[in-house]
Amino acid sequence: MNFLEEFVKRRVFNNTNIFDRFYEGFITLTIREREILKYITEGKSNKKISEHLGISALTVKTHRRNILNKLGTNKITDLTRIAVYFNLVES
Repeated sequence: MNFLEEFVKRRVFNNTNIFDRFYEGFITLTIREREILKYITEGKSNKKISEHLGISALTVKTHRRNILNKLGTNKITDLTRIAVYFNLVES
């Protein structure tokens, strides 16, 4: 872990396990996956996300599956905590 990662871990995440559990997966998310993660945590359905982004609901479903796989969770509460910690949504 480099200096910046250690600094962020200590100062921003305040010794929570979010950084330890999800950082490696989070940094592998594409820009589109991060955008979809934000909408998921706002409670939007695949259909609403697809309408907003101009992509098919099946594509959103695929992105959602990839997000869950990369982050290693299937809990919406984890996704919400991740989105807040990594500044995708406001707390």
